[in-house]
Amino acid sequence: MDLLLERGEIIDLGRIPSDFNVSCRSGQCWVTLSGDSRDYLVGDGQQFTTRTGGHLIICALESSRVQLKAPSTHTTSLWAQLIPCNP
Repeated sequence: MDLLLERGEIIDLGRIPSDFNVSCRSGQCWVTLSGDSRDYLVGDGQQFTTRTGGHLIICALESSRVQLKAPSTHTTSLWAQLIPCNP
């Protein structure tokens, strides 16, 4: 699934499985995952893949195009809970 995010837009993906992939096609995003003490900056052409499941939040630091890819066994249930919100 591809998302176009405006600067400052926040996407709360809720609880996601391990091996979930966030690819930044353009722009720059801040990514945080519960249980991981680090936050990640994912820029144009970069990606982040979760090693464990957890609550995932993405914030666009500038207008961004992001591709989300869940492991095939979790795809349907994950997209059903995707709810974008603006701060």
